[in-house]
Amino acid sequence: MNKLFLEQAYKKIAPNFMTPKVREWEITGDGRVIELSEGNGIDGRDIYGVTEFEEVDGWLQTTRRGQMHSTIISARKHYNNLK
Repeated sequence: MNKLFLEQAYKKIAPNFMTPKVREWEITGDGRVIELSEGNGIDGRDIYGVTEFEEVDGWLQTTRRGQMHSTIISARKHYNNLK
């Protein structure tokens, strides 16, 4: 899948309701999109989400490798591991 398609498809995705503020995202060399985002948990504390998308039949779908984190350090490490 080409990068322009991936970028356009990614920008059409609604923000995650728990972590709506996207801090960073990128398209990997093998055609996945990874995202690092932040928000507030139910208890009011900061939470961070790492999401990975892949193209399946012309659509972006999340993989099972995304995770929620309670610290930016943990989230950043996970994000970097997905690169």
